[in-house]
Formats: sequence, structure tokens, C-alpha cells
Amino acid sequence: MSIVPETARSLVGATNLPRQLNVAGAGPLSNAAHATLTYMVDAHHRSGYSGRDPLIELYIEARAQVAALMGTLPSLLSFQPSVSSVVTMLSRSVPLGPGDQVLTWDVEYASNIHAWHVRAQECGAELVRVQPSFTSPWETELLVEQINERTKVVTVSSIQSFDGSATDLYALRAACDEVGALLLVDLSQQLGVGDVTQAVALADASYAVAHKWLLGPVGLAVASFTPDLLVKLVPPAYGASSVEIVAASEAAVWFDPSRPVRRDISLLEAGTPPLLAAITAGASAQALASVGVEAVLRGALTARRAIVTAFGSHQMHPIPTVTEPVSPIVAFRPGPERLARVVAGLREEHFNFVVRGDILRLSPWAMDTDEIAVLCDGLERALG
Repeated sequence: MSIVPETARSLVGATNLPRQLNVAGAGPLSNAAHATLTYMVDAHHRSGYSGRDPLIELYIEARAQVAALMGTLPSLLSFQPSVSSVVTMLSRSVPLGPGDQVLTWDVEYASNIHAWHVRAQECGAELVRVQPSFTSPWETELLVEQINERTKVVTVSSIQSFDGSATDLYALRAACDEVGALLLVDLSQQLGVGDVTQAVALADASYAVAHKWLLGPVGLAVASFTPDLLVKLVPPAYGASSVEIVAASEAAVWFDPSRPVRRDISLLEAGTPPLLAAITAGASAQALASVGVEAVLRGALTARRAIVTAFGSHQMHPIPTVTEPVSPIVAFRPGPERLARVVAGLREEHFNFVVRGDILRLSPWAMDTDEIAVLCDGLERALG
């Protein structure tokens, strides 16, 4: 079942990578994830419940595999259904009152904003959304200058899904420390295609979905918390596994109020664990680590440069919010009429992409030389 890839390209078996230009939305399943998922589905099909026990050990191993890729401890990493679930749990756990502020970018993905919007309305706090410029590089200083003694939470993405721009987490960490605010970071556009260890170290909580650059399954998120924050979190649910594991099997059929609620990371994972999704994500994390995320990023940035060149030959250039790309994500703003023609051409060539408002976003995976040529030929026909 173990697959050891030799190159970034060998991580995935997809044969249409030149058309998959929306990895920021959903990446292909890695070869390791596919083999692992197939193995587990077959085991469940053959053995039913008796096939479950070995999976518990693999679940523990998967937690360690993802933790290693993120640069955190397994005891601080939790598997959750989605980033929305993680952010909602955080919003319900952080004390907020009238006059307190939660600070974020205005262009953050809705999963990072909506729970804080609801929470602020409930308790009289204020959600401050900072609007960056679309005509110049984004400066984290725009956020930093808004941080004051009323700021309780700063929530941002390490890499923006909008355009691939990076946030200066060191500057935010220093500003948060001055006022005692929490720094919460979404890694969904970086985990698997970049080194997230510094981001994890700087954040009070960091989290990501598995189905983007991690090349894992849908329906799973991973989250890491500092020890200080972990003990303050309000679990999203309670169940049999909310008590110490030695009593969990008995608690499942006979409730005993004298059993203490556990205080480790598993308190956040009540109910039957997401065995298939978590173990699949763990296998993908291990495969990515074996190749090195730096190699993945180099390959994906090569594909990005090919896209920029192809668009540039038709007098279309990336929006000037990114000067030194650190992500494969690239965004164009060709104007309403031309955008419609470009979208039609891309669809005719069967490209996968995303349009947000008047912005066209493309996000390629690492490709080999022949695939880059196929990509460029397809773009030429689509844009010509």
C-alpha cells in the first residue's frame, strides 16, 4: 500500500493536469491517497466491523504524518469535517464582548469570515474587514495599523485564495502579542505546496482542508492549536469518545456521569472518527513529505510562469497585487468584455478554472515538460 514517489509529478496519476487549473479549489487525489483509500474500502467491504480495529492504529499514524508535514505535535493536531467547522468552534471558544474587535481581510474566503460575523452580532463585538488594493501589492501593514487594545482576534490566510498573495505573519504575530490578541491562520492554500512550519509556529491556531494542495479527500480538515488555546476550546460535539479511551467502549452503551471528560486533542473528535478520510490524508502528507513541498512548489511555479507568458502574449497580465510569486495561484483582470471571451475560450478547451467577480483565477499543479507544452497549446487556442 505504501507508495514512495520520486518526483513531484509522480505524486499524482492524473492524466489531464494541463487542464486542471483549479487546484486552489480542489486538487487531484494523490497516488498514495488513492491506493490507501482503495485498500481501506476493500477491507471494509470484506470484513465489516472486524476491519475497523486495524484502522484505528492507522488513524493514529495519520495524525502523526500530517503533524510532521505541518511541523506540529500529533497531540496538538485534530481532524475536523471542514475549515468552517474549525472556525466556528474557535468563534464559540474565544471570549468576546461589546466593543471587542475581530480583524480580517475583506477578501478572505467566506469560511474564515462568516462564523465571526455571526458571533460578533451575537455579543456586540465588531468584525473589521480591511480592503486591500487591487492595483498594488498587498501590504500586511494595512492590517497591522488596525490592531489596537480592542483587537481580540486576527484571522487571515497565509496565502490568499484570491490571488496567491502572502501575508506577513511575523508582523501580525508581533502586533498581536502587543495587545494580547489571538492569531488564527488558514493554511488551505499553502499546506502541501509550501513550507507551513513557520506559519504553524506563529499562529495560535492553524488549519487547512485536505482536498486542495494536500491532495487528500473531500470532507476533511486538519487543525493545530497551541497548548494554551487547546484547553480553552469548546468541543463542537460530545460523544462516547469524549471520555478517556479506556472507558469509551463501555460509555458507548452505558452512560456513566462519573467518568471525567478527557482534556487531550481527542476531546474535539467526539463520535466515530473519520477513518477513511484521515488515513487517506495521512498517506498523502507522507508522500508529499518524501518528495519535499519545495519540489512541488518549484514545479507548480514553472507551470504558473508558462501561464503568465501565454496570457502576456495576448496583452493580459496578472493583477499587480503579487510581485514575487510564492504560490502557483495567479489572477487576471482583463475587463468584463474580454473576460467573457477568455472564459468561453477556456471552457471550449475544457480547462478548469475559477471566476470571482471580474477576476479570473488559475492555479496549476506541477507538470512535466510535455504537459507544459500541452498547457501552452491549449491556452493559445483558448486566447487566440
